[in-house]
Amino acid sequence: MTDLSANLEDVLAENRVLREMSNVPDNFGLEQQKKIIKLKDWDTVFEYKWLVKILQEDNYKLEKERA
Repeated sequence: MTDLSANLEDVLAENRVLREMSNVPDNFGLEQQKKIIKLKDWDTVFEYKWLVKILQEDNYKLEKERA
């Protein structure tokens, strides 16, 4: 799990506690399911960025060896 997604989960947990303390209904505001989908999307984006970085580094190494 990335640091960003861990931080986001902390914020969502704090949000739940504050909602309970303020007696705000769970269904007030954005739907929870949409938040979960967005969080999963961010994880996927970071995984792809990480993979691209690794593949680029491998590509640079192979091109150096070839030259």
